[in-house]
Amino acid sequence: MKKNIGFLGLGKLGLPCALAINDRGFNVCGYDIDLSVKDILKDRKLPYREKGAQELLDKHTIQWGSIEELVKRSDIIFVPIQTPHHPDYEGVTRLPSERVDFDYNWLKSGVKNLSDEVARQGEDKIVIIISTVLPGTVRREVKPLLCDNIKLCYNPFFIAMGTTIKDFTDPEFVLFGVDDEEGKMTPIKDEVNVSESNSDVSFDFRNHSIASDFVNKPLIITKVEQNLNTTYNVGVYRDEKGRYRSIKDYRTMHTGQTLV
Repeated sequence: MKKNIGFLGLGKLGLPCALAINDRGFNVCGYDIDLSVKDILKDRKLPYREKGAQELLDKHTIQWGSIEELVKRSDIIFVPIQTPHHPDYEGVTRLPSERVDFDYNWLKSGVKNLSDEVARQGEDKIVIIISTVLPGTVRREVKPLLCDNIKLCYNPFFIAMGTTIKDFTDPEFVLFGVDDEEGKMTPIKDEVNVSESNSDVSFDFRNHSIASDFVNKPLIITKVEQNLNTTYNVGVYRDEKGRYRSIKDYRTMHTGQTLV
């Protein structure tokens, strides 16, 4: 039986991904604080450029609903809420000397409202954070907001605006973490899998951070080496000056440079 999927957030990440999941036959219900998204679903006209999205929007069956309706209708709820950077880090001008973290207020507010509704309804729900945040951020900023009925998963999407659907359905790799001591939640990633990638990295996010995985414990590199048929992937190597560099082409890992 197909799962009923919810999306708390239907912006430029959430809506294309919701359309892709809906196109694979899943029942999808969505909500966004920007009510103009409701009109996009109703009028079937996308106001921005996203490859492949308009074709899926033309035939979608996504249902709009309140947070209450979203929780009631969904077995699994994706949360793709924005975590914007500070205006000084727009990517054009020189980086300021003072470092500023991303703004997690939108994400925290949405998760808190979702958690309150899940607690009110009293049924367990699987919630998957797909916003681009680090595992430590989820542990520090998100997990304290959750009620006992939420089973938390971490699955950040590494996509580019304009090719979200392609990057979602054909990712270079999939990073998936669970907050689950007994490992009962891990199979969830296969239940709504629309990806053709055979390069997955799974871990318990409570005890990991992406930084430590990339630099100190090469979990991702180990996983790359287990997928010899995968052309594109992610890893880290040291260059001739001992600096850490990220790479995504598996073949470049065999150039004689020392892997971390």
